[in-house]
Amino acid sequence: VMSFFQEVDADKNGVVTWEEFRAKLAQREVQAYFQTLDLDARDMKRVFQMLDRRGEGVVSIKEFVEGCIRLKGQAQSIDVCVLMQDVRRMGYMLEVFMHYSEDQLKALTSAVDTKTAPACPVKGIGERLRTYSSQHTKTQALNEVSSLGLNWG
Repeated sequence: VMSFFQEVDADKNGVVTWEEFRAKLAQREVQAYFQTLDLDARDMKRVFQMLDRRGEGVVSIKEFVEGCIRLKGQAQSIDVCVLMQDVRRMGYMLEVFMHYSEDQLKALTSAVDTKTAPACPVKGIGERLRTYSSQHTKTQALNEVSSLGLNWG
């Protein structure tokens, strides 16, 4: 993988741009190389974008090597299920946080509008999220997200 990277890095600056990468994709040897990694040459633009974790338009040798190893072969069904669950969980927590933020903004707006800030204890965000989370079921949060036109599950 490293020798391939060095071959693709035409200007030898230690990073590969999409243009450098694309220029090599037409070669049969390169297509065969990606087949040995179980990667389809037709998906290389998306592969390059995934390898470019920082979104800088270039891929370092470390990103390239680690990414090719990670992308080798088909994703297992369990991997996809775990990712789907993680996305749902993050969506739920985002919904909880959005409601928490709205509540805080309303309280601040009210305090500013009345020009009197009520003396009240300030809870930490973790405590507020746990309190809010216990008051709202996952189904309620998902329904609220759905009403916004988003689909979290």
